[in-house]
Amino acid sequence: MKKHLLLLGLIVLSGLIFSLILLHQHRNNLIDFYIKSDQRTLIPENIRYYDEVLTMSAYMASFTHDNKWIERYEEAVLPLENTLAIARKTFPEIIIYLDEIEEEVDTLISLERQSFELLKEDRFKEAQALLFSEKYNESKKEYNKVSSFTTLWLPEFTSIKAI
Repeated sequence: MKKHLLLLGLIVLSGLIFSLILLHQHRNNLIDFYIKSDQRTLIPENIRYYDEVLTMSAYMASFTHDNKWIERYEEAVLPLENTLAIARKTFPEIIIYLDEIEEEVDTLISLERQSFELLKEDRFKEAQALLFSEKYNESKKEYNKVSSFTTLWLPEFTSIKAI
């Protein structure tokens, strides 16, 4: 009888331990789910925000010739790159779109930095002309097309499943 009671106690204890392990895994899955859900909103907002900071800072630098706009611009480059890296890690489903976004970002940053170099040489009109050039506008249009598509449809492309 004691052996049966001991065996029953071990079975119940094993079941309890197993249940606690499953509960812990479920809790971790829920935490991951909510973190990823928050990122679905934060990433597109941050991409739009930092893009706007870069664009407006470049325009303001070209018109005001004030270095504070170049400093503000440079302060926003790394956060944009970090946001894209987080998006790449968090949502591998949209990497093809992130590749396109990063390609256009690189082109735009290159052109904007070229305009800053022109500003340093006091070639103000040329710096402004570069930011309003066909190449810049085409790159900006392509960037907007890809980033709008990606950020608008990010929930569609991500596979977040409720636990």
